[in-house]
Amino acid sequence: MQLYLLLNTDCNLNCNFCIRGKSLTHDYLDLNSLKYVLQTNDFSNYHLLITGGEPTLHPNLPLIISLCHTHFRGVSINTNGMKSSWVEKCDNKHFHVQISLDGTEHFHNQLRGNGKIDVFSRIINTIDMLNKHNISYNISTTVGKNNYEDIKILCSQISTLHNLKYWKVSPILPFGCADKSNVLSVIQWNNLVNYLLDNAEVRLSIKRLFDYDLLDRYMERNPDNISFPKSNCGNVKYKIYVYPDFSVYPCTCLTDFPIGNLLNDTLNQILHSNEAKKFSDYRVKENSPCFLCKYLPICNGGCIGMSYHYFHELGKGDYRCPLIQEKLHIIS
Repeated sequence: MQLYLLLNTDCNLNCNFCIRGKSLTHDYLDLNSLKYVLQTNDFSNYHLLITGGEPTLHPNLPLIISLCHTHFRGVSINTNGMKSSWVEKCDNKHFHVQISLDGTEHFHNQLRGNGKIDVFSRIINTIDMLNKHNISYNISTTVGKNNYEDIKILCSQISTLHNLKYWKVSPILPFGCADKSNVLSVIQWNNLVNYLLDNAEVRLSIKRLFDYDLLDRYMERNPDNISFPKSNCGNVKYKIYVYPDFSVYPCTCLTDFPIGNLLNDTLNQILHSNEAKKFSDYRVKENSPCFLCKYLPICNGGCIGMSYHYFHELGKGDYRCPLIQEKLHIIS
């Protein structure tokens, strides 16, 4: 189980595809409240992912890492790599770091720094700092139509990053600041996945979307064992999001649906609440274009957030699915 902990809503960049969107507040997690939450919950089966905003802006980040280390199975920090000084301030350096890098040097600086900030060089400085202290790290890349071709160039360069553990590549999602017109079609994304699998010289974390050939082979081999999936993204069974005020959400794209607050209840109580069961027991509706689909027992309607943000209700299905698009005449 993964627990994403947002330390703040502030960021030192202004990316136009941020999944969280532009925050109108400047919320920072309170240290004393965190201590209370750690004391009143058992997180021993959770992996903690510290994020934001930009978590390295929190003045108590090193102390937060130290406090959380003994309560979680592991700790990771997701950062844009702009700051590296926090690393040396950490007494406990048993954590992993994920750094965002969305293109080659010039392209990434345009995407993340509007061409005015040399974000790329600061990332290299952060990587050097992590290597100095033998801290593991991976690169996370988000792909849209605007950086699609540049990712192929990045693929030929990324192996030069010293001690890179793996390269995580994901498509831009149409949430937060992202412009829907920049979102890749399923065909474009799957073509890129195939290219990277054939050409990348580093370990990849990546997957195809709506791979019907693969699903058909699975169903042919397991005709008597096709059942609902263990997890839809957003069904609170494999990951949850905790915001700076300790409100708990099923996903960062489902913040219209708070399921509790850790200052009022334990996480175990929250995950067994009626609000949480709306997501843990998630099923598509009978009027969904998914309802009679032969793949429904496997995908269960896909991303819950996609249903809510496109159809404005839960249970309608993932609009990115080519079969849904065909039925509803959606142009991707």
